[in-house]
Amino acid sequence: MPPISAMVMPPRIVAGDVAGWEIGLAVALMIAVTCALVPIAARPYSNAVLQTGGRIKLREAWRSSVG
Repeated sequence: MPPISAMVMPPRIVAGDVAGWEIGLAVALMIAVTCALVPIAARPYSNAVLQTGGRIKLREAWRSSVG
C-alpha cells in the first residue's frame, strides 16, 4: 500500500525478503499516488491561502477553486 510502503519496504529490503520487481512496483505506485494526490491537495490549499480574512471551511476552499 503506497501510504505505508515508504516505511515498510526499507526494512524488508535490508532483510532480503523482497524481489527486485517488488521494489520497482513500490516505487512506481508511490510516484503514481503522489502525482495523483498533489493536485487534489493543492486545490483547497491554494484557495485557503489566497483567501483574506479569517478561517474558511474546507468545503468553501474546495468550491472556490478556479480549476
